[in-house]
Amino acid sequence: MKNFLYVLFSVLFLGVCQGQEVNKYEYVIVDSQFGFVKKVDGYDTSTLTKFLFNKLGYKAYLDTDETPENLTLNTNRCKALFATAVSKSNWLTTRIIIELRDCNNKLIYTSEVGESRIKDYKRSYRQAFRNAFQSVSKLNYKFDKSLVTTTNETPNVEKTVVTPKKEVKKPKIITKKTTPSNENLKGVSLLYAQKNSNGYQLANKKSEVLFVLLNTSQENKFIIKDKNGTLTKSGSIWIAEYYKNGKLITENYQIKF
Repeated sequence: MKNFLYVLFSVLFLGVCQGQEVNKYEYVIVDSQFGFVKKVDGYDTSTLTKFLFNKLGYKAYLDTDETPENLTLNTNRCKALFATAVSKSNWLTTRIIIELRDCNNKLIYTSEVGESRIKDYKRSYRQAFRNAFQSVSKLNYKFDKSLVTTTNETPNVEKTVVTPKKEVKKPKIITKKTTPSNENLKGVSLLYAQKNSNGYQLANKKSEVLFVLLNTSQENKFIIKDKNGTLTKSGSIWIAEYYKNGKLITENYQIKF
């Protein structure tokens, strides 16, 4: 009896702690393509996940959606949790788990397994996802700004003013900008990065895949698969260089990871 009460108390305590943890985050960003489906939003799994999170009071977006002004995934992404679904299915049963991770890829929450034995894929996924979200609903999510720590905010750097003892005139140094300003970025196409096993695929707003990227040892450089080219970051833009019909093509892009 004591062991049963201990286990029950532990489960309840863990649920409360996880609930408080997710309450620190104002947004949820859902993968637009899960690893177990072959295309973006396959069987409507991503849009269903977004819908179910919104139904529980979260502010949920796909990673291909336009995000609010106060959530820029390149700068203050730590205001959001990142949701994905993991398949534990076998040939008889569809089994789905929902995972929530923070901006540092730390696992914050794992749902209970949602199951379905329906043979039709789309209907089976819908039932399994809804069953998995039964445990997500027990978190009783409600964003609490008072719980937000500095890790959820864009850091503010205090400026220290130093008064020089003697003013020294220095020659003016003129530097040439190597990357475009924010104004010049208006004409640069925006692509959305979707993670895969070896790197990313880059899609436009129509979910059309333009490039498949392979990781390299450098964080800001990728190999463009099947195009004999590279993608390299320069300031605020990514530069794609590849050969087409024997001619070198150079293109500039903004990329939302």
